[in-house]
Amino acid sequence: MTQSNAAAQPRAVVVQDISCVGRCSLTVALPVLSAAGVNTAVVPTALLSTHTGEFTGYTHLDLSGQLLPIARHIETLGLHFDAFYSGYLASGAQVEMVLEMIGLLCDGDTHLFVDPAFGDHGRLYSLLDSGLLPFLTGLVPTEIALWAGLALFAVCGGLCFDVLQQGLLQLTNRAPNGDTLALFAAVFTLADGVTLVAAPFREVTLPFFAPCALVLTFHLLGQYCDRSAKFQACRTAASVAQPYVVTQDTNVLGGQPAFRKWLGLPRGFGSQIRTTSQAEAQFRRLTPVLLAACFALSLVTTVAHHQPWLVLWSLSALFCAAATLGATLSLTLPLRLLGGKLAKLGVALAGWPGLLAAKGCKAALLLDQDVYPPGTIALTGSRVFGSLSMERTVSYTASVIRASGSGLRYLFDKLLRAEGSSYLPIDKIVMQDTGLIGQCQDQQILVGNSDFMSRQGIALPPGIKAKDAVFCAVDRELVGMFVLRYTLHPSILPSLQTMIAHRISPVMATRDFNLTPHRLRLWGRLSVDQITFPDLQRRVVLSGPRQIHGTTLVAVLCREGVAPFSQALVASQRIRRAAAFSQWFVHIGACVGVVITAALSSAGALTAMSPWNLSLFLLLWFVPVLMLSLWTTQY
Repeated sequence: MTQSNAAAQPRAVVVQDISCVGRCSLTVALPVLSAAGVNTAVVPTALLSTHTGEFTGYTHLDLSGQLLPIARHIETLGLHFDAFYSGYLASGAQVEMVLEMIGLLCDGDTHLFVDPAFGDHGRLYSLLDSGLLPFLTGLVPTEIALWAGLALFAVCGGLCFDVLQQGLLQLTNRAPNGDTLALFAAVFTLADGVTLVAAPFREVTLPFFAPCALVLTFHLLGQYCDRSAKFQACRTAASVAQPYVVTQDTNVLGGQPAFRKWLGLPRGFGSQIRTTSQAEAQFRRLTPVLLAACFALSLVTTVAHHQPWLVLWSLSALFCAAATLGATLSLTLPLRLLGGKLAKLGVALAGWPGLLAAKGCKAALLLDQDVYPPGTIALTGSRVFGSLSMERTVSYTASVIRASGSGLRYLFDKLLRAEGSSYLPIDKIVMQDTGLIGQCQDQQILVGNSDFMSRQGIALPPGIKAKDAVFCAVDRELVGMFVLRYTLHPSILPSLQTMIAHRISPVMATRDFNLTPHRLRLWGRLSVDQITFPDLQRRVVLSGPRQIHGTTLVAVLCREGVAPFSQALVASQRIRRAAAFSQWFVHIGACVGVVITAALSSAGALTAMSPWNLSLFLLLWFVPVLMLSLWTTQY
């Protein structure tokens, strides 16, 4: 090739390794560039027998000692290079050498191309380590990084517009919160980036695009968790026409409060779930202090130290640290995580007021239908004695049981309708531990188990052995027997054990004469001593329909049984505790972050206050919040 033709061709410097075997690096770059008509100056960084992607046992010769001598010699030739291309670099020292080579061989018209060949499929090449990565970032021109950061930050700001809007709204309402801190962080970060693009005044560190974007994203996630949890709770509460309401009622057991489940309309549910949580209220009280501290410390650490050009950079860092990642997630995240689990059980927690209402309560009233919901008690056999018909016997038995309020009424109501019978008026009823005495006009009706009949002097026919049976006698004459089968629902024992494990004592306010402490002992795996079983008179009072209930809802239940009841109580307890502890980490993390950031800013430690380090700091302080939120679901 003649000298004139060579001069007409574009020139490029290629900094790459040579792999004797393997289609990579200079083995590929040289043929491609030559075919494209590019006059190439080669600067080899290393000589390898094979490439390191899939081969083992290869040889490696580091050519770092030759890079700068080659570059200096090429500089003496007085050649103009249209492009400078760097690829595989063997060490951090070679990165520094390449930067010096760019200064020697490039001018304002030279295009720079960086191919940071350091790995495939998410794994570094075997000759490299993570310590090389910070050096590789130095090959990227600051202008490119700034413009790329600004573009990505603008996209993040647009996606997180709700956070910015909410922060501004709270500021104008003179009630700044975590979103307000995020708003200030975004404003000052953007201002720092724009200023740096327009008039570069530092080259040590980039604006805090990454940590600010992290703050905005987590605050947006907090809003999503809040709205999602509220929507799920409202949908669950509205899924049935007549749900159960859980309240904490006072003066139930010797003046002590207890949780009670009762049928009623969930009045006030909507306003409760919209109420600001205590955790959020506490952070709102801290927010003005953080706002004042950020502005004051920024002025002290920059202007007072004769570094006014770092004001925006310092404000950006301080507000990112103050906003924290868990400010809006300390309560909303546990509610969201538990929302799906509770919704499947038909449970809707009634917001933060309900969580506070559940504080300090150590007892829960359980009725017949909680322990044995409808469908778990079945009729396996029946028999009539004497001349009375089955239809009449069922009427007597069902009428007395209904008058007593026992959970057996659901079964006998079904039996009554099947027999075509009707209820009889019961003028008076006396309840005992093992049976019932009813008065129907001038007839005395006895309904109870075998022990009750024996105590009343009613002889049972020989050979009758029914463990779970209901006997009926009219005017001291046995007229019928109904054999029952009690099937304990699989969720009952785990639910009671969960309540006991969380120091909530089940109180059996039952009226079914077959539900005795002896039956509880037969359940096994559950200590009767851990269950409160009041006397009959107290159980009747506790299970009566006319009760004074608390005005604050704890939860709304849309299903029968003790499982939803237990889940509501335990979930309320765990969420309240997790939110309280999380808020401590949020407060401490915000204060510590502001203090450390101010100290580093005052010391002019721009390298230590890198976006990466600040992002790592924010993530580390969020870990306890995440762990506590996950803890709420582990029971």
